[in-house]
Amino acid sequence: MRRIVSEFLGTVVLVVAVLGPAFMASSLGVSPGFALVMAALTVAAVLFVLLTVVGPISGAHLNPAVSLALLLQGRLTPGWFSGYVLAQTLGALGGGLLTSLMFSANPLVLSTVDRGGWGVLVSEWFTTFGLVALIVLLLRQDRGAWIPITVALWIGAGHIFSSSTSFANPAVTLGRMVTDASNGIAPAFVPGFVAAQILGALSAVVVLALWGRAVRPPTTQNLERDS
Repeated sequence: MRRIVSEFLGTVVLVVAVLGPAFMASSLGVSPGFALVMAALTVAAVLFVLLTVVGPISGAHLNPAVSLALLLQGRLTPGWFSGYVLAQTLGALGGGLLTSLMFSANPLVLSTVDRGGWGVLVSEWFTTFGLVALIVLLLRQDRGAWIPITVALWIGAGHIFSSSTSFANPAVTLGRMVTDASNGIAPAFVPGFVAAQILGALSAVVVLALWGRAVRPPTTQNLERDS
């Protein structure tokens, strides 16, 4: 139960970190560029903290796409997977409502932000692919301690380099739907985003399975054989 509660609370905090900067930027009247940097730095910092603190309890997936990948890797049982995804989904919706209340906004509203176009779907596929690939690679190389900083940097940078600002998380996508924050997503675009994210996670698992040699810890014999 501690693992499920950790996933729920962790996802609540993550969604607050995603939506909070948008509300704050609007209240301060800052430029869109500065608002984007605010969001990137905030999300990266909070992700690092969450993965460091929650990681030893539940693994700090906080993301159904990550949980799916680890299920397929045999690192998570189907029972735990179901519990994790439910906790993450409820946590994301709760985080969206909580953020609206924090900024005195209407908590019972759906976003109207247009997220249409093929470009943002490709962006979500790519950023989720990269996220899952990095996590799986580090786990296979027994370098799990590097996951917090690696994930934080990837998602933070993804805010800047990707056209979709790197949602890369089906639960967070739902959390962004139940808000009128400027970085939300209208319900009509949620299925496409979630599908792209799931496809990104599946693609990462398949590619790494086919490219197994790349995840071996380097040894003298391996280096000589590959040279």
